[in-house]
Amino acid sequence: MEAPKPKGTRTGFTTGANATACVSAALRALLGGPEGDKVVIHLPEGQTPEFTLISTHRDADSVTCAAIKDGGDDPDVTHGAEIRATVRLNGLKGQVRFLKGEGVGTVTKPGLGLEIGGPAINPVPRKMMTEHALERLKEFGRENEGVDITVSAKDGEAIARKTLNARLGILGGISILGRTGIVYPYSNAAYIASIEQGIEVAVHQGALEVFLTTGGLTEDYAIKLRPDLDESAFVQMGDHVGKALDHCKKLGVPKIVLVGQIGKVSKLVNGQFYIHVRKSEVNM
Repeated sequence: MEAPKPKGTRTGFTTGANATACVSAALRALLGGPEGDKVVIHLPEGQTPEFTLISTHRDADSVTCAAIKDGGDDPDVTHGAEIRATVRLNGLKGQVRFLKGEGVGTVTKPGLGLEIGGPAINPVPRKMMTEHALERLKEFGRENEGVDITVSAKDGEAIARKTLNARLGILGGISILGRTGIVYPYSNAAYIASIEQGIEVAVHQGALEVFLTTGGLTEDYAIKLRPDLDESAFVQMGDHVGKALDHCKKLGVPKIVLVGQIGKVSKLVNGQFYIHVRKSEVNM
C-alpha cells in the first residue's frame, strides 16, 4: 500500500482534465460502449490518470457525465466542484464544437484568445477534449461524425464570484482551465495565468497604462487616483511582481504603474520581485 503523501503536497487535477474525462466517458456511452464509473485519459505531459464518475445520464440524443474536481492540496475555489460534460453527434465530419453550459462563464472581452460570446474554455482543455472525442469516434468506427460538447459546472456562477473572472470579462460562471491537467499545491500557476490574462485584456481594451497592484486595497486606491481609466487597466498582481512585469514587457505595454503599501514597495526597491512574506524581507 502506497504511503500517504505529506500534507500540502498532494497533486490534483484541473477543471479541464475533469471535463475531458467526462467527455471521454460520455461519448463512450453514447456510441454504445460501457457506462462504467471509471475512465482513463491522457494528459499533455504523458500522465494517464483514472477518474471516477459520479453520474451518467442519457437523453434521446445525448449523454451527460459528471465528476468531482479534486484539486489535491491546492486551496483553489473550484476544489470539490461538480464538472459535467454533455456530448451529442453533430453530423459534421471531424468537427468538435464547444457550447456553454450552466455555470461556465461567457467571454465578453478580447484578449483571452477565445471567441467573444463563447464559453470560457481555455485552449489546452479544448485541445484535450477534441483529441479524446476524435479518438472515441475512431474507436467506434464513426470517423464521419463530429461532436458537440457542452461543459457545465454545478453552482459555477456562485464559485466564479470568488475569482477574478468578472474583471477579465468572463461572466456568469467559472473558466475551464489547465495547461497540463495537473494542479500542483501552492504553485500559484492559476493565479499567475489570471494576472497574464488580465494584462492581455487591458492591452486589447486599448490601455496605454496598466496599473499593477498588490491587492484589493491598493487597487481601490489606484482607481481613485485614475477614475478616468477603464477598470481593465487595473490588474491585481499580488506578490508576483516579476511575472507581471515580464508579461507587460512581452506585450509592449507603454507605461506601467506599480501600486503597493510601503512594506511591499520597499522590497521592490531592494530588488526583490516575488514579494511574498515568506520569500522576501523588508529592508528597514
